[in-house]
Amino acid sequence: MNGLKFRGRVVKVVEKGAVVRAVVLIDVFFPLRHFITLSSWKGGSASAFAMGHLSCDWSRRKELEASSSSIDDGDVWNLSECHVVGCSLHSSVSTSVKNTRFSLHEIFNSLSAGDAGRRFVGTSLVCACDEDRRCSGLWDLPDEILTSVFSRLLPRDLLSIAAVCRHTRELTRFIVPCMNLRLFPHQNAAVQWMLHRETNPQRFRNPIHKDLQTEDGFHLFLNSVTGEISIEMPELSDFRGGLFCDEPGLGKTITALSLVLKSQGIFPSPPPGAEVCWSSSLSGEKIGYYEATSGTQRMSLLKRCMAMKGRRYQLGAETPSEFGKRKAAADDSILEPLRIRRKLLDSYGDGSDEAGVGDIGAAAAVSQQPEVADDVWVQCDGCKKWRKLANGCGSPKDGSAWFCKMNRNPQYQSCSAPEESWDRKDSISHLEGFHRKGSEPGLERNVSFFFSILKDRAALLNSEAKKALNWLADLRSLELTKMASSGIPVPQHLRMVSVTGRTDHEYEEFFLAFGLVPKQDKKKVPKWQYPEGLTGFHLDTLALKCALAKPVEEVTRVYLSKATLIVVPSNLVEHWKTQIQRHTSEKQLRVYACLDSKNTPTSHSLAWDYDIVITTFNRLSIEWNSRESSLLMQIHWFRIILDEGHTLGASFSLTNKLQMAVNMRASCRWVLTGTPTPDTPYSQLVNLHPMLRFLHDELYGSQIKLWDAAVLRPFEAHLEEGRLRLVDFLRRCMISARKADLSSIPPCVRKVKLVEFTDNHAASYNELVETVRRNLLMADWNDPDHVESLLNPKQWKLKNTTLRNVRLSCCVAGHIKVRNANQDIQETMEMLVQDGMDPTSDQYGFIKGSLLLGGNCFRCGEWCRLPILTPCLHFLCLSCVSLDCERCILPECGKPYQMQTPKARPENPNPKWPVPQDLIELQPSYIQEDWHSEWQATSSSKVSYLVERLRGLQQENGKLPEKAIVFSQFLEHISAIEMQLTKGGIEHAGMYSPMPAASKMKSLRTFQENPKCVVLLMDSSSALGLDLSFVTHVFLMEPIWDRSIEEQVVSRAHRMGATRPVLVETLAMAGTIEEQMLGFLQRCSDPSRGHHDPAELQYLTRLAFVRKHAATNA
Repeated sequence: MNGLKFRGRVVKVVEKGAVVRAVVLIDVFFPLRHFITLSSWKGGSASAFAMGHLSCDWSRRKELEASSSSIDDGDVWNLSECHVVGCSLHSSVSTSVKNTRFSLHEIFNSLSAGDAGRRFVGTSLVCACDEDRRCSGLWDLPDEILTSVFSRLLPRDLLSIAAVCRHTRELTRFIVPCMNLRLFPHQNAAVQWMLHRETNPQRFRNPIHKDLQTEDGFHLFLNSVTGEISIEMPELSDFRGGLFCDEPGLGKTITALSLVLKSQGIFPSPPPGAEVCWSSSLSGEKIGYYEATSGTQRMSLLKRCMAMKGRRYQLGAETPSEFGKRKAAADDSILEPLRIRRKLLDSYGDGSDEAGVGDIGAAAAVSQQPEVADDVWVQCDGCKKWRKLANGCGSPKDGSAWFCKMNRNPQYQSCSAPEESWDRKDSISHLEGFHRKGSEPGLERNVSFFFSILKDRAALLNSEAKKALNWLADLRSLELTKMASSGIPVPQHLRMVSVTGRTDHEYEEFFLAFGLVPKQDKKKVPKWQYPEGLTGFHLDTLALKCALAKPVEEVTRVYLSKATLIVVPSNLVEHWKTQIQRHTSEKQLRVYACLDSKNTPTSHSLAWDYDIVITTFNRLSIEWNSRESSLLMQIHWFRIILDEGHTLGASFSLTNKLQMAVNMRASCRWVLTGTPTPDTPYSQLVNLHPMLRFLHDELYGSQIKLWDAAVLRPFEAHLEEGRLRLVDFLRRCMISARKADLSSIPPCVRKVKLVEFTDNHAASYNELVETVRRNLLMADWNDPDHVESLLNPKQWKLKNTTLRNVRLSCCVAGHIKVRNANQDIQETMEMLVQDGMDPTSDQYGFIKGSLLLGGNCFRCGEWCRLPILTPCLHFLCLSCVSLDCERCILPECGKPYQMQTPKARPENPNPKWPVPQDLIELQPSYIQEDWHSEWQATSSSKVSYLVERLRGLQQENGKLPEKAIVFSQFLEHISAIEMQLTKGGIEHAGMYSPMPAASKMKSLRTFQENPKCVVLLMDSSSALGLDLSFVTHVFLMEPIWDRSIEEQVVSRAHRMGATRPVLVETLAMAGTIEEQMLGFLQRCSDPSRGHHDPAELQYLTRLAFVRKHAATNA
C-alpha cells in the first residue's frame, strides 16, 4: 500500500462449535523517506477507512503480547461490520437506537448553552483604604442596588463599568442596556454564548485529522477522509457567529436585539491587510473605510482638498445619459456646469507648473503656496459633491477622508443637498491632466491623475472605451491645438449607435472626467474641446499613454459600519420594527428599512447613520444582479443576522440570495431559525450546508466536496463517523432551547379530526380516484416498470401532480373531464364482432352505451363512469375487477382470462408478473383532461366542519374572543374557506400568497386590533416569525408532510407570552390519502422506526373510494 509495511501475529483463537475465529494484531510501518522529503504520505479513501482503526495505546499492545486473556471472548463473537475487536466507531447497535442517534431533530434538541447562564458567585467590592481610614463608596451598596443603577446606563457606559473589575463584570453580565423587559434564563444564556462567539474566536485542530503516535513518540496526523498522512496538524480559525436555533416561539427576536444592544458602538474588524482610512464626524464619532480590489484589500487615500483664491466655477462628473440629453439641446452655447472629479487651482505667485498637483498630496502642495486661500473646497468621498468650507474651518487634516456629514454648515451636511455653485468668469490657470505649452509632457502628477480616473471607472473600460482612449492618447500637437480652439470630433466608428440603441458611450464618461467639454457644430457633429477659460495648456497625452499602460483593477470602497444588517422574510419587516419600538428605549437604536432602491441613502450614510438596517431576502436576490453597485456590498457590517435563515435553501440550490448573503462583508454572522432543516421522515441534512457557506466556516463552508464526503454521505448511510463529525461541528457553533424545558409556557393540546364526506364532495373525490386507479390497473396490474404507469420513476412529474390533485380533492370538490375516444371504443366493439357478437343485437347497443356513458357493476351494483369490460362480456367496477387478475369475479361466471407470461415488451421492458392480456387489450382508451377545483360552486366537507366549530367556540365563550389561526397549503382551499366564512358571518383576515406584502401587514393589524376579527387565514409564506400569542386555537386544514412547517405555524400561538393553553386540530378526510399520511407520520414520529421505507409512500396504490354521507360529523 504505497510503501507501507505490515506485520501481523495471531494473539488469540476462539472456537464455537464448528466456527473458529482468530484475533490478529497488525503493526503498520510508515516509510520514513516520505516524511523527510515530502512531509506527507498520500493514501486514499479505502486506506483512510482502514487506518482510521489504528490504535496508539501502546500499553494495551503490550498486554495483548503478554497474554491473550485480556480479550473477552464475547467481543470476538460480537463484532461490528468492520471486524475490528473493540471498535467503538462501528459498534453493533439495534435499529431503534441507530435511528434515534441519526435523527436530526434529536441532535438539534441535544444542544444547549451549557453553563453560559450560570452566575459567578464569591466576589464582592471592598475598600482599598486602611480600616482606620475607611471611606464610603460603591462597596457599601448592595449588589441589587448596583445592578439597578447599572441597568439604566447606556451601552458604552455599561462596557466601561464592566471593565472595572471582576465583580462589576459579573454584575453587568446579564444586564441588557436600554431594554424595556427582563430576559428569561434561556435568553440570557444565549446572549452570553453569542457574545463569547463574537469576541473570542478560537483556533482549533482540524477535527477530520486523527493524531497517530508511533511507539517512539513521533506524531503523525491522518486525514480520515482522504487518507493523507502529514507530520503537522492543520489548525483552523473559528468564525464569529453561529446558528441560533431555539424552537419557534422562544423569543429569538428579543434575544437578537439584546445582542445588538450589548455590543452597540463596536467597530467591525477589517480584513487582514486592509489599510483603513480613519476620520471623525462633527460629534467626534470615529468613522473609516478601506478599498478592496479583486480578491485583495488595499487602501489608497485620495485627498480631495483644494484652496480657492476668490471663487471659481467647477467641472464635475456627468453621467452618459445626462450628456446625451445635453447634446440634443437646441442651444449648445449655454452649457450647464459639468461635474467631474477634479481640483481646479488658481495661480499662486509665479504660476509655475508645480502649483497644482494630482490627487495625492494636494493639501500639502497648497500649504506651501506663498498665498493662503480664504476658502477651502473639499470633495465629499461619498457623493463626490464639492463643498465650500469658509476660512478652511473643518477641513481634513493629516490626509483624512471627508464627507458631507463633517460639514459645519448645516445646510450642506447631507449628501442629498445640492452642490454649491462656482463662478465661471475667471480664467483657469491650472488643470490636472494638462501641461503648459512648451513644457515637457508626461508629468508624474498627470499620470497619477489619469490612472485614478481609470481605476475609479474600471467597470466602464470596455473595448470601445479603450479604443477611444487610445485615440485620444495618440493625438498630435496640431490636433490638440485644434481641440483648444474649435474642438475635434471622434472617429466615425466611435460615434455609431450601439446595437442596444444607445446613443451615449462609456468613453464619454472618461472624456468628461479628463476635463474635456462636449459641443456640437452646425451639422450636429459631436466634438470635444478644452474647457472655457483654459489657455496656454495642452492635454498631457504622454501621461495618458503611461496611465493606459498600467494594469487597472476595479476598486470598491468599503465603509466600516457599527450597524447590524438584519435580513428577514418580507412579512417580518414590520414585526422587527414593532419589537424594536416596543422593547427598547426611545431613539436608542437608529433603524432603517432598506426595502427598495427608491430614496435609498448613500452607502456611507447607510453605514454610519444607523444601528440596525433591515432588508429582505427578496432584496438580496435583486441586489445580486447589480452587485457591483449594490449599497449592501459597499459596507463592512459589524454583524449580519439572517432571520429564518433556513429559507436559503438546499446545498444544490445556488440562488441569488445565497450568493449575495455569502459575499456580503461582515465581522460576525448569525443564522436565526427554529427549524434548521425540514423535519420530514427523511434526512434533510443537505439543507444545512448553505448556512455554513454564509457563516464562512473554514472547514466545511467553502469545501462542499469535503462536507459531502466527511459528513453528508456518511450520515445518510448511518455511519457513526459522519454523525460524530456533525455533532462536533454543531456543538461548537449551534445553540438550541426547547419549550419542553420551560415551565412558563402553557401546554399545547393536539388532536386529529377525521371528517366524513358530504355527497357532492365524495362524488368529486371518487371521480378522481377512479381515473388514477384505472391508470395503475391497466398498466400491467400496478407494475411500476410499465412506461405509462404513475408508479414508474420516469413519470415522477405526473405522479407529483396527481398526488397534489388527490390531496387537494380531499379539501375542495373538483372535476376531471373524460372525453370519449370514439375510434378506440369502436375498435373494442369491432373486436367483439370478430368474436361473434351481432352488431344489431341489444347486447351490442348496451355495451357500447355503457362504454360511452358509464354503467353499473354486475357484482356490487355501484355505478361507475369508466367500467371494465371483461372478455366474458360482464361490466365490473375497479374495486371488483382488481380482486382477481386471473378470472372473472362473478360467482356465476368464473371464466379465466388469457394470461400473458412475463416477457420484455416495448411498453414494459421488465414485467414482474403474468397479466390478463385479453382483459387489458379489450379496454378502450379515454382522453383525460387536467383536474380542476370547483370550490366556487361546491361546498367543502372540511370547511363545513370548520364553520360549525368556530360558531361553537363563539357560543362557548362570550366574554373573551376566541381567536384562531386557520392554515392551509392550497390556495384553492383558502379561497373556499374565505367564501364560506363570509357566508357564515364570521369576520376574518388573510395572509397568503400572492397577496402583496402591504396587504398582508394590513390584514395582520386587523386581526391583532379588531376584537370582532376572530380568524386569520395563512399559508406557509406567512407562517414565520409572527407573535400571535393571544390565539387559542390553530386549525391545520390538512396534514403537513414537513413537521418543521407545522411547528412554525403552531408556534405563532404556542409561544412565550401565551397565557392560555393552545388547541391544535388537524383535519383529515376519513378513508383517504390524508388518513394514510397521518398514520405514516405518526409512526415516523417514533425515532425507533426506520424512515427509509419506500413501500410506505405508495399512496396511489392504496387509493380507495369513499362512501357518501349526507352531512359532516361535527
